[in-house]
Amino acid sequence: MFAYDTDTLNHHTKERPGTMFRDLSGVPMNEMGKALAVAKQRANGKVQPEQEAVVFYLLNHAVAEIAQKVDTDEPLGDYLPIVENYHRALNRLGFRLFSYLFCITTREARHLNEIQFSKLSAAHPPVLVNFLSNRIKSKAQEALFDCDLPGVTVGQYLDFIADIYYVCTWGGSFGGPKWGVITDCLRSVVKGESSIEMMLDVGYTLAHNTSSIFNKGMYYNDYSGDDMIVILDCQRAGQIPNYVKSGEYPHVNKEAHGLLKQIEDAGLMTVQPWVNWGLVELLGSMKKYPSFKVATEHKFGGNADYQVEVASTADKAHAKQVANLAALAAKEAAENEGTIEIMPGVKLKKAKAVRAA
Repeated sequence: MFAYDTDTLNHHTKERPGTMFRDLSGVPMNEMGKALAVAKQRANGKVQPEQEAVVFYLLNHAVAEIAQKVDTDEPLGDYLPIVENYHRALNRLGFRLFSYLFCITTREARHLNEIQFSKLSAAHPPVLVNFLSNRIKSKAQEALFDCDLPGVTVGQYLDFIADIYYVCTWGGSFGGPKWGVITDCLRSVVKGESSIEMMLDVGYTLAHNTSSIFNKGMYYNDYSGDDMIVILDCQRAGQIPNYVKSGEYPHVNKEAHGLLKQIEDAGLMTVQPWVNWGLVELLGSMKKYPSFKVATEHKFGGNADYQVEVASTADKAHAKQVANLAALAAKEAAENEGTIEIMPGVKLKKAKAVRAA
């Protein structure tokens, strides 16, 4: 029995598996192992992580737009199919990423030097240390699928994995705190501190010591490096719908095109067929896009709407530059207050005269 009408955002944000906060930490680890084995069997057709990221961020953008137009207890009407597709995607994409995070954080632990095991023994049951020594060391992620950890819960297991990366000493390009952060993304979901939706949002941004997390050769395929950064830069600027509409960029599959058509047909928003690369850079992109801007200008330079958008972005960039300069000047003024420059680059505090009583 649902507490909210199923045709409302209240239902879809509070009662659907992908957006709920559910504490799974008490689930027996042996049962989780069986579920992960099923996940491995279902991951036959490997997919590009970038394609799944585009689908997730496109639908996430659309649902955010719906939330601006529809009250939480108001019928969704024509927007309902979009929201339903979002939750189907959360289930499918979330199941894959959840399983992948479990596997790679376990697999990386095999590189731990056994000299470090004593740091784990004091805080964790012997069965877990033995599992690391006798199973993970030899079988890597495969150890999960038929694990024999009686009495150990999923929460205990992930606390153990996190300590492997945070407490133990690592060298070289293996393990260490960056892998602890990856484990935390998974552990937060298991402990009910975040949702599958939040895990996906963070998960596509995660990197280990040398690369994005999506280079481990299982569950995902054909990771292409910088393309994910471009997608994340566009997402930060609210440009994923444009990225899909343009038809100019990689990792946009038929599913993404079909979803965008559904979004536009529902009258949710009108998407221009260009990415505003100036805005992408203005809002803090990890990369710079001079060649992308030139190509877009060459194709759409004669479009009046494009020119208005570019001019508006240039105004925002100028305003940001002015604000940054003003903030820098104010900071320098505060630092220089009460000092005197006796020669270029050499400043001393001003002496204060003290009157005799």
